[in-house]
Amino acid sequence: MKTVQKKSGRVLELRIKDFLRNSTSTQWVSAFILATYITLVRLTSRIIYIDRDDMLSKANAGEKLIFTLWHGRLVLMPFIFPKKSKVSALISAHKDGRLVSKIAHFFQKDTITGSSSNGGAAAIREMVRALKKGNYVFVTPDGPHGPRMQFQAGAVEVARLSDGCVVPVSVTVKHAKILKSWDKFMLPRLFNTIVIQYGASMSVKTKDDRDVVVDSLEMEMNDIQYALDLKFAQFPAVSPEESTAE
Repeated sequence: MKTVQKKSGRVLELRIKDFLRNSTSTQWVSAFILATYITLVRLTSRIIYIDRDDMLSKANAGEKLIFTLWHGRLVLMPFIFPKKSKVSALISAHKDGRLVSKIAHFFQKDTITGSSSNGGAAAIREMVRALKKGNYVFVTPDGPHGPRMQFQAGAVEVARLSDGCVVPVSVTVKHAKILKSWDKFMLPRLFNTIVIQYGASMSVKTKDDRDVVVDSLEMEMNDIQYALDLKFAQFPAVSPEESTAE
C-alpha cells in the first residue's frame, strides 16, 4: 500500500512539474526572474572586451553579421552585440527554448524558432531575411542539444546565402556555478568580472568552403574560451564533449 502511495505521489509530482514547465504564464514569470538576474549581473559587474574593433568596424560598415556563442555561455548573449542593435536570435522550439525566447523578449531581441535538426531549412531562410532587413543574427552553433562545443554548419550556411560573415564570440566570468548539464551551463554570480573576446570573422563563398570554415570557427571558439577560462575564471576550464567513434 505504501509503495502504491509513493508511486502515485511521484506521478503527481511529475505532472505538476510538467504543467509548470509548459504553462505560458509560469514561463513568463520565470523569464522575468531570470532576465532580472541577468540584468543585475551586468549592473554589478565589470565587462572586459577583447579584440572588438574588427567587429565594430564591420558593424559600422553595415555588413551582415552572424554572431555565434556556445550554448553553455548563452546567459551572456545580451551583452555581445554593438549598442542599440536589432538582433534576431535562433531559438529551439523545445520547451526550454520557449523560455529562452521569453527571456530574449525582455532584452528586446527578436527570435526565430528552429534548429539545425528541426525546422532547419525554414529557420535558415528566416535568418537570411532578418539579415537583409538589417538585423544581426545570433546562433548557438552547438545547440539545442549538443554535442557540446561542436560547431554545426547552420550559421555558416546563413553566411554563405546572405553574403554575410560569422563573428565567433567567446565569454567567461571570474565567479560562476557550472551546472551538470550537457552544455556545462555557466551561471554567473553577482559582482563579477565578465570577459568577452571576439574571434576573426569569417565568410564563406561556396559550399566547398563550408566545412573548412566550420572547422576553423570551432577551433577558434574552443581555443579562445579555454584560454579565457584559464586566465580569468576561478572554476575549471570547460572542454568540448568528446566525439564517440562509431
